[in-house]
Amino acid sequence: MADLGVNDQNGNGRVEPMEIVELTVRVQNIGRGDAREVTAEIKTGDNVFLAGDSQTRFDLGGLPSGKFKDFKFMFYTNNRIANGAAIPITVDLVEARPRFRAGQALALTMNAPQRKILEVVVQGDAPQQREEITLAGGLSVDVDMNIPEGQKAGKYDIAVVIGNRNYAASGSPDVAFAQQDARIMKEYLIRTMGYDPRNVLYAEDAGLAKFNELFGSDRTHKGRLYNAVREKVSRVFVYYAGHGAPDLESGEAYFVPVDANARDLKANGYRLQTFYDNLAKLPARQITVVLDTCFSGNSEKGLIFKGISPALVKVKKEYRGPAGAVLMTSGGVDQYAAWYDEKRHSLFTYYFLKGLQGDADGNGDRKITVGEMEVWLKENVPYMARRLRGTEQHPVVTGNPADVLATLKR
Repeated sequence: MADLGVNDQNGNGRVEPMEIVELTVRVQNIGRGDAREVTAEIKTGDNVFLAGDSQTRFDLGGLPSGKFKDFKFMFYTNNRIANGAAIPITVDLVEARPRFRAGQALALTMNAPQRKILEVVVQGDAPQQREEITLAGGLSVDVDMNIPEGQKAGKYDIAVVIGNRNYAASGSPDVAFAQQDARIMKEYLIRTMGYDPRNVLYAEDAGLAKFNELFGSDRTHKGRLYNAVREKVSRVFVYYAGHGAPDLESGEAYFVPVDANARDLKANGYRLQTFYDNLAKLPARQITVVLDTCFSGNSEKGLIFKGISPALVKVKKEYRGPAGAVLMTSGGVDQYAAWYDEKRHSLFTYYFLKGLQGDADGNGDRKITVGEMEVWLKENVPYMARRLRGTEQHPVVTGNPADVLATLKR
């Protein structure tokens, strides 16, 4: 198997009890000779059940050298497989010549993101040198797998992660990958940046009430985040993926909650400057903010304002961030944040996560600093935005370049 991909009912990329999961398995011939009459047979162990009329045997036919074919089946588990335990499903591959056969347990883990690409080698008469054939991928996403382990964060370090995807009820276009961005960011916070899972305040499709609950409001800065901070000890990390937009009268930038009317953000949006002002009142030792949004009111699906000419949408460009904080935004306030459809993430978040995997570690010391991440993002995001979308997107990074985002274990 060169790759596999999970399509689960709630879309979080995890296999959970009693949830029907469609699994796509990609089989590739990495030998020099052609494979004939290839079949794949699914075998399930205890507490795993095929769903509906899913078949267990798949006739893949001939597989020329280097080529691949996919097959799909659906399954579900009961609640007797512990979180983090292997899910007992194996695939047996058989060729016309009985001696060329192999079996492999699929590397699926209960209630965890898929992190490992599988490869089954069926040894033929003329084995191929590994470097001569590129393994087929495309079903899984590289930053969603093999999330690196990092050193533990402080006991009182706190993170907030928000992914706002579903805006249809408010009349604005959805942000296709915002929830996936947020879910995988949470995994990196826990595994790579070392945060205690209990210290990650996580929300999807946050309305205005949730913003006020987490960050406070214009009237009080004491939200859940403030109450969770230990004075002069806690480091704070905030991540947001979703819409941003300007108020149509003042041009002030707002986060757009999923229940907001974008044409009346003064009444039901969350003001960017309020967000910064309330963060500035946190008694935290260090603050890092990563915003994968744009405040232009534009998006991959067009303006979030209905019936408004783009010429009438103006956005104020200057805001006061918390003194000494690290601020990373996906682009200028008048640009829009592009998607990376192939990777099923926003462009900015994809490269931020890729940087945390180690690609941003310019000097190879296993520490990912703000300065290294800035260089990495500015090398990749603008180029890929032009290449994929023909647009300008230039990440903005301010703060101490020596601050360490993550320290990877050796």
